[in-house]
Amino acid sequence: MGRLIFSLFLCAATCSAQQQNDLILIKGGKITIGNLEQPDAQPLFDVHVADFRMQRYEVTNVQFSDFIAKTGYSTRAERNGGSYVFDPSLRNDSMTLIDAPWWRFEQGANWQHPEGIGSSVAGKENYPVVHIAYEDACNYCEWLGMRLPTEIEREYAAAKNGDEVLKNTWQGSFPYNNSMEDGFKGTAPAGSFFAGKLGVFDLQGNVWEWCLDPYHQQAYSFAKKWKVDSSQPLVPNYFDEQSPHEETRVIRGGSFLCAENYCKGYEPTRRMRSSVNMTFSHIGFRCVKGK
Repeated sequence: MGRLIFSLFLCAATCSAQQQNDLILIKGGKITIGNLEQPDAQPLFDVHVADFRMQRYEVTNVQFSDFIAKTGYSTRAERNGGSYVFDPSLRNDSMTLIDAPWWRFEQGANWQHPEGIGSSVAGKENYPVVHIAYEDACNYCEWLGMRLPTEIEREYAAAKNGDEVLKNTWQGSFPYNNSMEDGFKGTAPAGSFFAGKLGVFDLQGNVWEWCLDPYHQQAYSFAKKWKVDSSQPLVPNYFDEQSPHEETRVIRGGSFLCAENYCKGYEPTRRMRSSVNMTFSHIGFRCVKGK
């Protein structure tokens, strides 16, 4: 039974774009940020988070298409001529990214063609939009008069939302065996599983979500030394030894590719990063605004 039974209770696959723009008030409070069990563990620190509003759902294809139609915006993947798609058949001798041989650059892949030329989002209007770069997400949020969440806000919301027992992650041994107990091989329609305590959907799993913060390996150490504004990035600039010459930004929440045996990125305290110049089939976003 398990997840497969519960996946029959799809919550919002047919919800309208207007409903998906719903904002949930996240009441502020104190939180201890960090996870000492992470490989790159940093000092924990306490911070007070100010009230803010967060989109109930991840931004979907139908919402993003409205933005494109009204602004004529061209995404980075479109300008790059393609994007990265997941391909578990790849081996180390085909490695395209550090420690991630299963990503393949696919010509023509972008938000409208998630698997490349010949694919489309027809019938997937309420799926989270993917192949979105940091700048694309920022432009969309700004168009709505909003912004990306800081990683403090993102962690706070995920912690307050509670453990989403049912979430779109990888079941089995990543990257070769996916039992699909949750009913989905890839992304799932926004809101396919029950919302958490705050009424927010998919803060864990489905797609990674961009945060406002530059990725800095020692961000928490700096945060312990000065007063943190929860609505602002922890540090002004990035520092990433694995990407010293290419800016990376924080992503949070995990995706359909996160597994118990691999990254556990769906845990609220986990932080990851991605290049601002690259796009992937497992990264999307949602927007926030001040109270």
